[in-house]
Amino acid sequence: MNNLPKELKVLVSKCVNLLGEVIKEEEGEKVYSEVENIRLEMVEYRKASKRGK
Repeated sequence: MNNLPKELKVLVSKCVNLLGEVIKEEEGEKVYSEVENIRLEMVEYRKASKRGK
């Protein structure tokens, strides 16, 4: 996401936050936590992949 223009980064961030709110409201805190854990694991996976190149 570092290569994206600032405006697009802001839009992506807002969309991700909104999606999180919707997941919490519709599915509850437990599902939100599971999705958030997966998201964080993927962030770490991408970082590790970049370091391995």
